[in-house]
Amino acid sequence: MSILFFTGGCQTTETKMKRIIEKRLQEENLEIYQSMENLLERCQKPRGGLSTQIFVIMDTSSLFNLVKVRKQLFDLPLILILPEEAVEKKCLSHKLYPRFTDIMESEFSEMGVVLEKITKRERRYQVTF
Repeated sequence: MSILFFTGGCQTTETKMKRIIEKRLQEENLEIYQSMENLLERCQKPRGGLSTQIFVIMDTSSLFNLVKVRKQLFDLPLILILPEEAVEKKCLSHKLYPRFTDIMESEFSEMGVVLEKITKRERRYQVTF
Protein backbone atom coordinates (compact mmCIF):
# COMPACT_ATOMS: atom_id res chain seq x y z
CA MET A 1 0.00 0.00 0.00
CA SER A 2 1.06 3.58 -0.59
CA ILE A 3 0.61 7.00 0.94
CA LEU A 4 -0.04 9.99 -1.31
CA PHE A 5 2.10 12.79 0.12
CA PHE A 6 1.61 16.36 -1.18
CA THR A 7 4.34 18.56 0.28
CA GLY A 8 3.50 21.86 -1.38
CA GLY A 9 7.25 22.31 -1.88
CA CYS A 10 8.15 22.59 1.82
CA GLN A 11 11.42 20.64 2.10
CA THR A 12 11.86 20.92 5.89
CA THR A 13 8.38 19.61 6.66
CA GLU A 14 8.77 16.90 4.00
CA THR A 15 12.03 15.66 5.54
CA LYS A 16 10.66 15.71 9.09
CA MET A 17 7.47 13.86 8.13
CA LYS A 18 9.29 11.29 5.97
CA ARG A 19 11.40 10.31 8.98
CA ILE A 20 8.31 9.79 11.13
CA ILE A 21 6.44 7.88 8.42
CA GLU A 22 9.40 5.61 7.65
CA LYS A 23 9.94 4.95 11.36
CA ARG A 24 6.32 3.97 12.03
CA LEU A 25 5.34 2.41 8.69
CA GLN A 26 8.29 0.68 7.09
CA GLU A 27 6.17 -1.34 4.65
CA GLU A 28 4.34 1.69 3.21
CA ASN A 29 5.51 3.39 0.02
CA LEU A 30 5.41 7.16 -0.34
CA GLU A 31 4.24 8.86 -3.53
CA ILE A 32 5.56 12.40 -3.10
CA TYR A 33 4.19 15.35 -5.09
CA GLN A 34 5.53 18.87 -4.66
CA SER A 35 3.29 20.80 -7.03
CA MET A 36 -0.46 21.11 -7.38
CA GLU A 37 -0.23 20.27 -11.09
CA ASN A 38 1.55 16.97 -10.41
CA LEU A 39 -0.91 16.10 -7.63
CA LEU A 40 -3.93 16.70 -9.89
CA GLU A 41 -2.27 14.74 -12.70
CA ARG A 42 -1.84 11.77 -10.31
CA CYS A 43 -5.48 12.04 -9.25
CA GLN A 44 -6.52 11.49 -12.87
CA LYS A 45 -5.02 7.99 -12.76
CA PRO A 46 -6.53 4.96 -11.00
CA ARG A 47 -6.11 4.97 -7.25
CA GLY A 48 -4.17 1.71 -7.22
CA GLY A 49 -2.77 0.76 -3.81
CA LEU A 50 -3.16 4.18 -2.18
CA SER A 51 -4.46 3.95 1.37
CA THR A 52 -4.06 7.46 2.78
CA GLN A 53 -3.18 10.97 1.72
CA ILE A 54 -1.23 13.68 3.54
CA PHE A 55 -1.39 17.28 2.36
CA VAL A 56 1.01 19.94 3.61
CA ILE A 57 -0.53 23.34 2.99
CA MET A 58 2.02 26.16 2.69
CA ASP A 59 -0.36 29.14 2.79
CA THR A 60 -4.02 30.09 2.63
CA SER A 61 -4.00 30.42 -1.17
CA SER A 62 -2.89 26.77 -1.45
CA LEU A 63 -5.73 25.80 0.86
CA PHE A 64 -8.23 27.73 -1.29
CA ASN A 65 -6.87 26.01 -4.42
CA LEU A 66 -7.22 22.55 -2.87
CA VAL A 67 -10.76 23.26 -1.76
CA LYS A 68 -11.61 24.39 -5.31
CA VAL A 69 -10.39 21.10 -6.81
CA ARG A 70 -11.53 18.80 -3.97
CA LYS A 71 -13.86 16.82 -6.25
CA GLN A 72 -10.84 15.77 -8.33
CA LEU A 73 -8.97 14.39 -5.30
CA PHE A 74 -9.16 10.80 -4.11
CA ASP A 75 -11.78 9.84 -1.56
CA LEU A 76 -9.22 8.56 0.94
CA PRO A 77 -8.51 9.33 4.59
CA LEU A 78 -6.74 12.69 4.69
CA ILE A 79 -4.22 14.13 7.12
CA LEU A 80 -3.92 17.88 6.70
CA ILE A 81 -0.91 19.93 7.87
CA LEU A 82 -1.57 23.66 8.04
CA PRO A 83 0.76 26.62 8.62
CA GLU A 84 0.13 28.67 11.74
CA GLU A 85 -1.48 31.50 9.74
CA ALA A 86 -4.02 29.17 8.10
CA VAL A 87 -5.33 27.85 11.41
CA GLU A 88 -7.78 30.76 11.32
CA LYS A 89 -9.11 29.25 8.09
CA LYS A 90 -9.59 25.86 9.71
CA CYS A 91 -13.31 25.92 8.94
CA LEU A 92 -12.39 26.14 5.24
CA SER A 93 -10.06 23.16 5.58
CA HIS A 94 -12.96 21.04 6.86
CA LYS A 95 -14.39 21.10 3.33
CA LEU A 96 -11.62 18.60 2.53
CA TYR A 97 -12.92 16.27 5.30
CA PRO A 98 -9.59 15.58 7.01
CA ARG A 99 -9.34 12.78 9.55
CA PHE A 100 -6.63 14.71 11.37
CA THR A 101 -5.34 18.28 11.23
CA ASP A 102 -2.01 19.48 12.62
CA ILE A 103 0.19 22.56 12.26
CA MET A 104 3.55 22.69 10.51
CA GLU A 105 5.37 23.80 13.62
CA SER A 106 4.51 20.60 15.53
CA GLU A 107 6.70 17.55 16.06
CA PHE A 108 4.17 15.32 14.20
CA SER A 109 4.24 12.61 16.88
CA GLU A 110 0.42 12.60 17.09
CA MET A 111 0.20 12.59 13.31
CA GLY A 112 2.39 9.48 13.24
CA VAL A 113 0.06 7.63 15.60
CA VAL A 114 -3.03 8.65 13.62
CA LEU A 115 -1.40 7.67 10.33
CA GLU A 116 -0.45 4.29 11.72
CA LYS A 117 -4.05 3.63 12.85
CA ILE A 118 -5.51 4.78 9.53
CA THR A 119 -3.21 2.57 7.45
CA LYS A 120 -3.87 -0.46 9.66
CA ARG A 121 -7.60 0.04 9.25
CA GLU A 122 -7.30 0.57 5.49
CA ARG A 123 -5.19 -2.60 5.18
CA ARG A 124 -7.93 -4.60 6.92
CA TYR A 125 -10.59 -3.36 4.51
CA GLN A 126 -8.49 -3.53 1.37
CA VAL A 127 -10.17 -5.49 -1.41
CA THR A 128 -7.85 -7.50 -3.63
CA PHE A 129 -8.86 -8.98 -6.96
